[in-house]
Amino acid sequence: MNRTSPIELVWVAVLGFALFVSALSLVDLHYRTRQVFVAHERELDTARKLQDDQAELQMKVRRASLPGSIVAGARELGLKGATGDNTVTLVRAKDGTVALSEETKARIAAEAAAQAERRAKLEAQRAKRQRRAKS
Repeated sequence: MNRTSPIELVWVAVLGFALFVSALSLVDLHYRTRQVFVAHERELDTARKLQDDQAELQMKVRRASLPGSIVAGARELGLKGATGDNTVTLVRAKDGTVALSEETKARIAAEAAAQAERRAKLEAQRAKRQRRAKS
């Protein structure tokens, strides 16, 4: 029988301890990897749910923005439906401000001119009546 020297026993003990520590660190690493993987899967599931919710909300917005839906909603509130006569178009300028479109400005100016013309006719009719009443 061969006798082992104390130095060999120390080396075996040190190497055995190193092997044990390596095994524990491997188990710990595997555990942490699994935790990260599960967290990643949960986040992916949350992202999928959020994408589904986003698609559903976009569909609802598209459906609500259809002209028929807007008119039906206006009727429910006792309002007139949107027509070219009672709507305005807004545009965003390069500096970020919002203004009326050129078409809308022209339509508003024409409407103001027509109102001024009606007022002038009414005033002329009143003046004519007053002259008749005086005579």
